Amino acid sequence: MKEPAPGVQFTKDGRTLLSTGSDGSTRLYDTATHREIGNPFPGQDQQWGYGVFTGDESSVVVIHADGTGYIWPASLASWENHACAVAKRSLTPAEWLQFVGGGYPHPRLCG
Repeated sequence: MKEPAPGVQFTKDGRTLLSTGSDGSTRLYDTATHREIGNPFPGQDQQWGYGVFTGDESSVVVIHADGTGYIWPASLASWENHACAVAKRSLTPAEWLQFVGGGYPHPRLCG
């Protein structure tokens, strides 16, 4: 079977780019800053993947060559809410940098 080419898709407003690659990577980019949003989504190493935004663009659906599929939140707000639910506290500045990356201010997420 021929492997598909890596894919890209923009959100309807053009602010976010979804990129999937033949190395198993799935990434989101901010088109205004040309910076990656957070870290790559976990996936299947060295297997091509194909990803799309859901119709409401709230999530990313990724399918890999072995049939493994993932649904990931596509917005920073969704990840912030998830971090609060898991950690039951705000992330430290070091945790924010590790999991979200530079270029995004460290907010005080949880109440």
